[in-house]
Amino acid sequence: MTNKITSINLSSLFVVVILLGSALLASMVLPLSTHATASVPGTASSNTPTVPDPPLNPTALYAISGPYTYTAAGAAMRDQGFGTITVTWTGTLVAAYLIWGIIDNPGTPASVPSDPADSAGTFNGVGVTGTPQNYDVSPCWFGNLYVFAAPVTSLVTNGANSLTGFASGDITGGDPWSVAQVAPLNEGASLVVISTSATLNQIYIYTGAYTEPFAGNPLTSVFNHGYADATTAQTTFIVADGQQGTSVSNTLSGPVPMLVGTPPSLGNYAQYNGATVDGNALPGGDPRASAAPWSFGNLWDTKTYSVAETLGATSDTASIGANGGDCLTWAGQVISIPSFQGISGYSGRMTGGGSFAVPFVLTHGFEVNCKANTGHSNLEVQWVSGSNTYDFKMTNLLAAVCYNNLALGSPSTPAALFNTWDGLGTGTLNGVPGYTFFASFTDQGQPAAGKDISTITIVSPSSVTVLGITAVLMDGAHQAHNT
Repeated sequence: MTNKITSINLSSLFVVVILLGSALLASMVLPLSTHATASVPGTASSNTPTVPDPPLNPTALYAISGPYTYTAAGAAMRDQGFGTITVTWTGTLVAAYLIWGIIDNPGTPASVPSDPADSAGTFNGVGVTGTPQNYDVSPCWFGNLYVFAAPVTSLVTNGANSLTGFASGDITGGDPWSVAQVAPLNEGASLVVISTSATLNQIYIYTGAYTEPFAGNPLTSVFNHGYADATTAQTTFIVADGQQGTSVSNTLSGPVPMLVGTPPSLGNYAQYNGATVDGNALPGGDPRASAAPWSFGNLWDTKTYSVAETLGATSDTASIGANGGDCLTWAGQVISIPSFQGISGYSGRMTGGGSFAVPFVLTHGFEVNCKANTGHSNLEVQWVSGSNTYDFKMTNLLAAVCYNNLALGSPSTPAALFNTWDGLGTGTLNGVPGYTFFASFTDQGQPAAGKDISTITIVSPSSVTVLGITAVLMDGAHQAHNT
């Protein structure tokens, strides 16, 4: 690909020399920045460029509800334009998307790069063309960073996936801090694969381009979803240009080395609902094909975490930021929320009750509808733990669904169309309001003892789980009804 920097004069060059004793250890030549860079962590100089700086797109690139899960991985491709992404999954493949980011000079309009080839590449030997997701100012190099995405469901392989021919001004694999950086700069790519699972989740793939520090530090995006019915979720951060050590004060278009040797951590962090899940989440850690030594990381991250979720929540926030002056561009976020909402369920109701030993004795009784806004529903759970007696009573059923889980046995005679009820709502514990619950009951035929399963989670107003059990009935029964 031709060099788009057609002329360079003395005013657009800057040489950085690092001395150790009397020895000259390093020097580099970089083009002068066309925009502001961070002067101190989390700040930008007064000539911050006027670009969109939007949060990630509020509408998901892809969303699905039901018995599904996902996996994600990435490859760094700066100065290469090629790489390998290895993903493995169990279950049946449902969908796959490839997301990549490229720094380039702006075209006309600036929302598109100057080179149309930035949107294309070859995935497992087949050409793919991505749809633009958004753009923002580049993370302290030059021009803008453009994010693209393409569906690759029919092409993805359970294992190693080959990426070749993606736009890159340099394909030698040299150190980005030692060789001239020729537009376009290919930051990297991430692959997200959705497959079938035994658990119910709502999965969303969000994309965009959101650059720190120009939009603030940290950057935060909000993601809406159905009621969360568990206290743990999964999320993946897809971020461009993370590094392992740069200057916190410079006016160059690229980062300036701080030290020769092992780069320090910059503290590029990831947060979920305001809580830090990793203080060094974004060091540029995705693998690359080039075996050449690179100074300060691989410039692309696809990082997946198990995160705390609030039972009954319908939205979450994720954030990224840098404590050491690094510049980052947020390209995507995947979230998997444990939730039965969005499932196409049946009408009817489920009744029943019985006891468990978990290890204390717990009893429950219920009559619950398959639709939260239909008829009257009630649920009561009682247990004794130590010298304390607990009595939970449902006051409001917020959401419910009845569905047939093929992994379980058939419901009782007369046979209903479903064998599982899931519901979420609020209630009182020993008369105190403000508690949230999730429950799942199954009907797997008679006799029910030793077969029918209950999952019950009760969370206090201060988000403390006071009860969390999944157990098989010791006695009693659950009964699914079509009407």
